[in-house]
Formats: sequence, structure tokens, C-alpha cells
Amino acid sequence: MKILRDTLNAALALVSKATGANNSLPILTCVDLQSDPDSLILTATNLEITIRTRIGVQVESPFSAAVPAGILASIIAASEAETVELAYDAPTTTLKVKSLGAKSKIKALGHDEFPPAPGADTPLGVLPAHMLKAALKRVVIAASTDQARPALTGVQLARVETDVTLAAADGFRLAVVRLELPLSFPEGHNSLVLPRQAVLKLVQILPDDDQTVSISSSKEAASLQFTWNAVSVWVQLLDAQFPDWKQIIPNVFKHTLSLPGKDALSAIQRAEVFAREANHVVRFKPGRESDLLIEGDSAETGKSETALPVAMPFPIAFNSIFAKQGIEAVGSEAVLLLLNAENTPAMLTGDSDRFRYLLMPMLENSVAAAKAAEATQTVEA
Repeated sequence: MKILRDTLNAALALVSKATGANNSLPILTCVDLQSDPDSLILTATNLEITIRTRIGVQVESPFSAAVPAGILASIIAASEAETVELAYDAPTTTLKVKSLGAKSKIKALGHDEFPPAPGADTPLGVLPAHMLKAALKRVVIAASTDQARPALTGVQLARVETDVTLAAADGFRLAVVRLELPLSFPEGHNSLVLPRQAVLKLVQILPDDDQTVSISSSKEAASLQFTWNAVSVWVQLLDAQFPDWKQIIPNVFKHTLSLPGKDALSAIQRAEVFAREANHVVRFKPGRESDLLIEGDSAETGKSETALPVAMPFPIAFNSIFAKQGIEAVGSEAVLLLLNAENTPAMLTGDSDRFRYLLMPMLENSVAAAKAAEATQTVEA
């Protein structure tokens, strides 16, 4: 079969996000190739997430084989031809790749060894791709990387009374988005938890436009399938009970401050230059002229202090990474900071309650929070 090189290259780049490059099972480092008379189907999985896409192409001799994804992708990327030719030799289990004058032979594994994709028996509904992507991106920042707390290493999709929400928490903060469109849930399952790493990959590959994403559930709600255009993604759900986050959100807040979003973010970034040596602790405190001072300091390197025209009722300390991520997730010119006391949770939100970001103040747990915050920045999607 002849395929446009750029088309095949893009398909391999997409599905390879699900390969387990360092996996001890060789089959999980492969991309499964299945062809029929008018298409080539590519699938990759690490057992947590499965990605599949389809390329329209004329196939003279249909075949099925699992080929090492990295090797195939490197061969295709190195080609300078407009098209490449693939052919499978069953007796030697070899995929032959031709491109201009270059020929390569890649040893393949049997298609039967490749893990089958989960089912998708129950339709849950549809969402615009950009809405789902933005919502997942806003909450996954708060998902924990601590495997000792498995229930917090995921993003919860839940039905909360009449609302459908996405939520994530790591013990130091909580991010919640209320979706604007309804979804159905499998019978007996009002809470579905997607693994953090799978959500990060889903955020990477979801389109930014308004095309429709269909969401379906497998039997007994063990996995979810997301489908758009020629792409399908299956996510294996966590078998864990997500905590009831509604109980930790205060019913009322005594103080509501309107922060200039860009200025507050810049102030935190300057404070972080020094705060990173002090467990990433930045302080919000009253200034001398009814303003807000955002401060970060280090005994070794120095201090940053920025004044904002906001009346601050009392001092409170936050983890700088958590605070910065929260303001970025709110994503509006005016960010509301809701407060009760210096030792109680604060909330960041916008001009609606669709997104809420609950943030714990830094008291005696600043070291643990610093480690958790740094882990969210170093773990790759």
C-alpha cells in the first residue's frame, strides 16, 4: 500500500503517545497495524490508555501485525519522499517499508498478541472538543502524583445533584469545573475516575475546535471511550472512591477580593524566584496603604515584594506553584480571591462559579506541599 508520508507520520505521532516505551512487555512498545481494502488502522496502548486512528488508503493485500512504534516512526520521519510503501511478509513476520531508493525491514509481532481495546457499550453523551479539553486542562493540575493515595491520582467525572462536574484534588488544593452540557452516567455509577496521566495525554490530543466528541462507557463502567473524526481513545478508569469534595468547600466566605489577574500572576512569578528556596511559600499580606503585598523571600538570595491596589484583610501564605496554577486556570482579567481566615482554605474563581479552585494556606505542611507541587511540574505527560 502507498501512503502519504506526512499522513502516516502524523498518525504514528498520535498513537505513539499511548505506547509504553519503557515497558517490560515488548507488545506494549508496538503500534498495531490492521488493514482492510480501504483503510489502515493504527492502535497503541499502555493498558491505561488506548489510542486508535484510521487512515483512508487503498490496500491490495490486507494484513495485521504489531510493529515497534519507535522504529517505524523513525523510519518514516527519516524519509524525504512524498509517499512511502508498506508491505507485510507473513512467512517472515516482517514489515517492509519502501521510500524512494531506501528499503527497510522491521521484525513484527503477531496481531493476536496485541491487547484488544475495551468495549464501549453505553453512550453517555457528546461535548464540544474545545470545551472538554479546556475543562480537563483546568482541573488536572490539581490531581496528585502520590501513588500512596490512588483515589487522588485521577480526575473525577461525576454527577453532583443536577450538575455534571470534573474535579481533582491532592490534599493541598481542589479544582472543580461544572460542565455546561449534560451527560448520562452508567446505571449505579455517578462517579468515574480517570487516571491523571491518561487525562494529560487526552488534553494533548483533543482538538481545539468545536467538533463533537462522543463519550461512551464500557460494561460495568471499567473504561470510557472518547471518539471524534477518525480518532478513538479508551481510558481505563481507576477503581477508587473519590472523596466527597463538597464537604470541604466553605458555605460562605467573609472577604471577596478582586485581583488583577495578570498583575497578580507576575507578582507571584517574581516572588517565586526567591520563594523556591523557602519551600515555595509566598505571602499575601496587608500593605501600609490599604494595598496587598505579594512577597517571596530567601535568607540566602534576597526578596521580592509587589504591591497591588487591593485591600487585604489579613496575612496568608500559599504555595507559589499552586497559587500560580490556580490563577492561570481561572484565566480571566479579574480573579476573585475568597477568604475567611489566615488558617482556613481560600478560593480562587472567576466571575461565575463554573470553575472553583480551593487552596489550603501554608502552615506546618509547607514542605510536603512543596514536594507535591514540584512533582506536578516534573512528571511528563
